[in-house]
Amino acid sequence: MELKLSVDVALVAAVILGELLSILWYSDSTPWGRRGGSRYFAAAIAANIGLAFILKHIMHHYWTVYKWEDAAMLGGCISLVYAALEAPHAIWDARSFSRFFYHCLHKALLVFVMSFALFHFKNYKNYTF
Repeated sequence: MELKLSVDVALVAAVILGELLSILWYSDSTPWGRRGGSRYFAAAIAANIGLAFILKHIMHHYWTVYKWEDAAMLGGCISLVYAALEAPHAIWDARSFSRFFYHCLHKALLVFVMSFALFHFKNYKNYTF
């Protein structure tokens, strides 16, 4: 089995835009702010790179994105999977539902932004190592 690592402009754009969304989402100026925990930049970038590769695979084989509505549906479906997996153990106190809802909404927007970036920048030159 041959493993070929391909980095393209779309993948880099998806990772950067995903991280920018997360930085804005979890800034102190939002109502939910950073009270839910800390974000570690290196781990966030690594997770965004992994998510970008997974989304690229999903979009190539299972879910074609032709317009922003397709990317929004993909984000919604993946966030529903996240919600179903995470919901049983997301209860801490009286505000648990609102924090959980904001996390699910963040995942939907993150997948939307990254999948739309992968679609929008797909025709730029690829770099294979």
